Amino acid sequence: MCHDTTTGQIVAGRASSDRGAVLLYLPHCAARIGVLVSATGTFPPLFVAGDTTPHPLLPVRYQDGAEAGSIVLYHPFSGLSLFLDDAADGEVAVPCFSRDEGAEPYAFRLEELSLLPDMPALLPILEAVQHYAALPPDGATWLEVLRAGIGTDRVMAFDVVARFLPRAEIDWMARRILDDPALRRTMQRFFPTDLFACHALPDLAAWLEARPKLTRTDIPAAYDSLATAGLDGTCTSFAHLCGAAARRIVRPRRDVAIVATARNEGLYLLEWIAYHRAIGVGDIFIYSNNNDDGSDALLAALSEAGLIGWIRSELGQGHAAQPKAYGHAFGMLPQVLDNRWTLVIDLDEFFAFDTRRFASIGDFVAWQDARPVDAIALNWLVFGSSGAVFRTDEKLIQRIVHRLPWQDPHIKTMVRSHLPIHAHPHHPAFDPRDHVVTRTASGGLHRSPDGASFSEAPETDLAWINHYFLKSAEEFVWKFSRNRGDHQMRQDMDPERIDPEFATMFLKQHGSDTMVHDTRIQAWMPDMDRELDRLHAAPGVGAAMRDVRLRYAALSEQLRARMRHGAADLAPDTPQRRLADLFGAA
Repeated sequence: MCHDTTTGQIVAGRASSDRGAVLLYLPHCAARIGVLVSATGTFPPLFVAGDTTPHPLLPVRYQDGAEAGSIVLYHPFSGLSLFLDDAADGEVAVPCFSRDEGAEPYAFRLEELSLLPDMPALLPILEAVQHYAALPPDGATWLEVLRAGIGTDRVMAFDVVARFLPRAEIDWMARRILDDPALRRTMQRFFPTDLFACHALPDLAAWLEARPKLTRTDIPAAYDSLATAGLDGTCTSFAHLCGAAARRIVRPRRDVAIVATARNEGLYLLEWIAYHRAIGVGDIFIYSNNNDDGSDALLAALSEAGLIGWIRSELGQGHAAQPKAYGHAFGMLPQVLDNRWTLVIDLDEFFAFDTRRFASIGDFVAWQDARPVDAIALNWLVFGSSGAVFRTDEKLIQRIVHRLPWQDPHIKTMVRSHLPIHAHPHHPAFDPRDHVVTRTASGGLHRSPDGASFSEAPETDLAWINHYFLKSAEEFVWKFSRNRGDHQMRQDMDPERIDPEFATMFLKQHGSDTMVHDTRIQAWMPDMDRELDRLHAAPGVGAAMRDVRLRYAALSEQLRARMRHGAADLAPDTPQRRLADLFGAA
């Protein structure tokens, strides 16, 4: 094996101009652990396809292979084994971690070698790996090592080998670190670039002293790595492991929080917040970035009044907002942990339930809690345009009342706040060692053979998500001319960016007689109106909302003009042309 010198990915084959040699080092210890490291004289982060946690010392465990003298590698945290992908003619086979039940793991023999003269920097690192691998796997010993100090040439080895410690020992250490300011300072000193050592653990400890509510915080572009740190459920460092364990210690005091991302959603913020406050949601955490619709002023007014927690994220070029937000919420934000449950939804999604069965969202989760449950999968009911070409100032849940006739298999998830390492838009990312019980809205076991974002058998009898995905033609064009939150951030708006598939979906339902009239959510209108009055009473909210509406109207008219003038350049039978004729010429 060797590694791609540009990306760090482990590949099959021999070293060449663009592939660096890789060493597999297996220290003498009972744990059967090892590391893969570049033999090029530098220490680039390495990774194997299927693993999202690159590290200069790539941790592995090993077992004996089927043939005498051979070994099989597997990922120490996910349990995935190393297989060799089938390669097309002329291509190099790529080892990757997977769980291919029908194939034999990639087995190979070891070659002993002496370090070459051009590898002097590697020797002390491997000696440090051997030193730490020989330590007993108990938390007390490792904390004493931490207190005594780690040489700069041993930090990398400590970080990797410590991640092999049993989970019970990590949990024990995390509690001590959380309680001991000196240990936290030591962590910061030895891991000065680790966000979890320098920010997550100290911030959690400080918050636990009085548990203040969040009003506003900013997260800089330096936090962009949170988008992938733990996205597969695997912690990326020893400090990350300790941070995740420390979060599991916190005892919540409230029922349900919401985590949402919002970019240029000012038009919908007040109604969405008011509705979810009306049904009993406690903390609402809204992540936003690069707003240019005036919603920053609205979010600022709401957060200063203590009505939401606003997290403003600065994004570096080429980074996506949603994964960074979810990585921060479940890896670093302490206030989420004051809630037993967290629902991850967007601003066009409303949690709804059978009001004949449940009096509030808290009532619903109390009913779910009667059985073992860690996460609740909620299916979409996708609402259309209700025949509207233009947006009006009438409330969204009043003017959009027709939905597609089927239950969408996509899910959004409510999860116990302390469990996820990270989250995807539709489902959390859990530590693979956790045995998580996910239930349906009706309390049955959730099954997802087609992928974690889907239900095998969608159901919307007791609880569901009203997904206002399309709205009026005007709003549809506005939405899909923008960048989406799970894509790399772009500032511009362009109607040519509208996906033909979504345009076809919009046109098919617009005016269709197969849509289902569904107004169940309107049972909350009186309570929502009272919450709206509270929001409007907050200083600065009214002025900010007026500015949002003015900006929207101006930009929407610009988009309409662009579609009207550009329609002639589009083929007449395309969905984009039909949409341009509908909105631009209306």
